[in-house]
Amino acid sequence: MKRKAAKAKVGSGKGEAGAEPRAAPVRKARRIAKNAIGPYALEVFSRLRREYPDAHTELDYETPLQLAIATILSAQCTDKRVNMVTPLLFRTFPTATSLADAPPEKLEEIIKKTKASSLILMSHE
Repeated sequence: MKRKAAKAKVGSGKGEAGAEPRAAPVRKARRIAKNAIGPYALEVFSRLRREYPDAHTELDYETPLQLAIATILSAQCTDKRVNMVTPLLFRTFPTATSLADAPPEKLEEIIKKTKASSLILMSHE
């Protein structure tokens, strides 16, 4: 069964020649109050776990901070490469504070071609 193509409304509907079609109203993103982020995040996590019960990551990590770092690095290179780099990185900078205060040169030396500046910015409160 073929669907009929919907005609775009032109102008204000008062016969304006050559008028541009009206844009659909833009939905504003729902703002979440700071105190509601925890329950909201738990709900999202619960839904994801139900939908993908066997999901796992190939990244090696022990803490949420380490997972966040490994995830940022994995956008720049393979998970295998991330797992080669992160043990030294996590030993050298074990906390968000130590990572935030890291000299970029030292961090870049450890992670090579990944994004040191992204990790420093993420680590600041």
